[in-house]
Amino acid sequence: MSAAVFVRKSSPKIPKFYVELFDSESVFLASAQLIGKRVLRFIVDSKVSYKKGDGIHGRLYGLRSKLFLPFVGIVRERRELQSKFYTKLCELVLESEEDFE
Repeated sequence: MSAAVFVRKSSPKIPKFYVELFDSESVFLASAQLIGKRVLRFIVDSKVSYKKGDGIHGRLYGLRSKLFLPFVGIVRERRELQSKFYTKLCELVLESEEDFE
């Protein structure tokens, strides 16, 4: 009898975290990708009012955990995205003073 073992490599494009952002208007959720130790990139509804240089605060959650990490950072980049399925998306790159890891 033989058995096959399949090992699934985790893709760097699959997010391992999600972010909860607190805007003056409401709360937004976004999946996040960690870039380095202090930089997060995430895609969120473009109704979020942050622009480059704005201070931002929120919570970072792991996908399989109920624990969260509050964070404060500065928006380093904002890009409006065109999508076939969603009309109002933007990509934010956030830089924090503290390490996320």
